[in-house]
Amino acid sequence: MARVRVDSPARRSLGARLRRWFGITVESTPNAYRIACDVLRTQRTIVAAVVAAWLAVYGGFYLGALARFPLWGPFSTIDEQLQYYQVARNYNVSGFLSSAMLPDLSTASSPAGHPYLYNHQPPGPQLFIAVLMRSFGENFRIIRLVFAAIFLLGLLSFARFARLLESHHAYVALGIVLLIRPGTVMHIVDHPGKSVFPFAAFFPLIALYRYRESGRRAWLVAAALVVFVMSNYLMYSHLFMILAFWTLGTVLKFLRIEARQLAMFFVLVATGVGLHLLQTVLVMGWSVFVYEFSATLSNRMFGVPTRDELADFFRRHSLVLYGGHTFEFGRFRSVIWRELFFPARSIWTAALAAVLVVAAALELRITGQAIIISKPFARWLKTLAIALVWTGGSVTVPIVMFPAFASDYSLGGTSEFFLAIFVFLSLSVTFAYIRKLPSPEAVRMALTIIMVGFLVGACVVQARDLVGSAKTIRGWVTRGSPHAGLVWVGETLRGRVTMTNVDPTVVGFFTHEIAYGGCHDGAVAGDAIDSSACRVNFVRQYPQRAQPAPSAYVWVGEMQPFCLQGLDCIDRATLDRRYTKMFDRGLVAAYDLTKPL
Repeated sequence: MARVRVDSPARRSLGARLRRWFGITVESTPNAYRIACDVLRTQRTIVAAVVAAWLAVYGGFYLGALARFPLWGPFSTIDEQLQYYQVARNYNVSGFLSSAMLPDLSTASSPAGHPYLYNHQPPGPQLFIAVLMRSFGENFRIIRLVFAAIFLLGLLSFARFARLLESHHAYVALGIVLLIRPGTVMHIVDHPGKSVFPFAAFFPLIALYRYRESGRRAWLVAAALVVFVMSNYLMYSHLFMILAFWTLGTVLKFLRIEARQLAMFFVLVATGVGLHLLQTVLVMGWSVFVYEFSATLSNRMFGVPTRDELADFFRRHSLVLYGGHTFEFGRFRSVIWRELFFPARSIWTAALAAVLVVAAALELRITGQAIIISKPFARWLKTLAIALVWTGGSVTVPIVMFPAFASDYSLGGTSEFFLAIFVFLSLSVTFAYIRKLPSPEAVRMALTIIMVGFLVGACVVQARDLVGSAKTIRGWVTRGSPHAGLVWVGETLRGRVTMTNVDPTVVGFFTHEIAYGGCHDGAVAGDAIDSSACRVNFVRQYPQRAQPAPSAYVWVGEMQPFCLQGLDCIDRATLDRRYTKMFDRGLVAAYDLTKPL
């Protein structure tokens, strides 16, 4: 019997596999070779390879930084990261129900110093970290890797959603992940509160699509479950931005969400928010809740009552208060402009303006008192406008809801996911419009080159950002975290009450003891040590004795110092003149308050 050769994938040569992936076929005839190319397959492979390489670079950067230091990375917001860890630690020490699951930020070793509650965001991230700590201990590398894995799922959901949104360029849509700035990716990747954002925003939409296609109710249940969990997890600015994205997308016909499905999402979110508000009622009582909620809402919106006016009330009830600005239109406008940023925004604006001018000259005519506009030109402009309303409007919703608070706290890069969708849609419809523009071939070619110029410019901007990120990580890996001196604080000052110029959790997390934060000239003037002059304290007032006195001061650089517009910030030189120095490395220095000079 003759031997039959089966051309299985395992037996194909590398060259044959590459030709198949790139859609290239080679046929041999007696006199020539016929080479054909499947353009769509080639585009798909090139885009997939570029995206995979881009993500691999991110992965290498991230793992290198993670191996160097376990607690945070070079792009982390350190005080936020440590607050999440501290609350999770308190859950595991005191139990989840001791404060009705509200986050307790106190670092005191004595139960008398607990709880000091933060009730303005849901406790989902802290609860999740507490569960991870119970499973793996305080192994922060594993904990951060879990969040990084969730973020990767979110990126895949983001790319999948883009493919569904623009089916004509399904595989090119994978490149949408390249429109997120490298610095943003490296910041969000393992942030406990932000890393879940892309998954929360886009997975429910994918699940609804699969439900429509398959009819399997499990997909609808999965979407509902994610929405409910995220209503108890996401920061409210991010949650409201996602709701606006879904709602505007449905109204403007970009998304296919049935009215009853959207209503279900809103009911689930309202239930989650209601459960979170109920936590404060259970802990503080109804009357305290009503005043605290109304005052906080007004402070978030208008900055009135001010932080100083609310400080005594929040301190008396052991509640954390953030937000120190009043509403100013100039600051409000700059915040919106900042949050609407995307890579190469100025180049995109110039390129689109050039296309608009040429297209208007070709397809807009004024005859007497009438203006004649071609329908393709009108459809192109309309699509661009409603895409901007959809994505840009979604980004501005939380800013408009809480304008004073938005002056203090940004959206942390999450807005870039929605703006990347706008850029992707604008490119798609503009290239399609240029191809059909009734003009000489040279004009269409020139406009195409202009738009390609934007893509090249965006690649240059992203590459420059990536190089900058690489330099930052290289310095981190070779020299270590400039704040690694905090580990020494934990080893040497553990159990001692301390003062610091920054957020008290930054020091208290390591000392496992009370730390007074925002302590400047008024707190350490001369021989007097006055912890009551410190502006940020996450410890309950002791009922029958004075607050424990601090014995050490830990100065930390390049973090929020909580001083009055830089007027009374204490510097390292002042502390050098006043107290005996115990430690000095990088951006961390420690002083013995019991040994003045």
